Amino acid sequence: MTSFRGLGVRDEMPLRPGFGTLGTPQTLRTNFFAVKTTKRTLYDYDVSFTPAAQAGRDRKARIFQILENHPQYQPHVGYVAHDRSQRLVSAAKLPQPLAIELKFIEEGETTARADALTFTVTFKFVRELDMNALNQ
Repeated sequence: MTSFRGLGVRDEMPLRPGFGTLGTPQTLRTNFFAVKTTKRTLYDYDVSFTPAAQAGRDRKARIFQILENHPQYQPHVGYVAHDRSQRLVSAAKLPQPLAIELKFIEEGETTARADALTFTVTFKFVRELDMNALNQ
């Protein structure tokens, strides 16, 4: 406590006495890795579901699984990535507007039930992502 008294009042953030010199050294591993991309631009899309009230988190993930086999979405599978919820990034521009209607197929089933929910999945362009900064 006595070391703080000598600091006085200044118009800047105070330094912590002994910061980084006390304690036990720890090995830290992270999942950080260098990335280099040949694409100069990626395209960011917002994904929405109608009816939204019926599209919970688990159901959204299943809708994305169903979507990947849908004929209207199939041509784009090779260059898109998504979070299985609300964001999609693409290496090529998607046609706009893009809305795909599909019947919900329960996990483990191959076809939709007669009373299956119908969802419309809409992909709305948000922005271009400049990859030049990432490469630098």
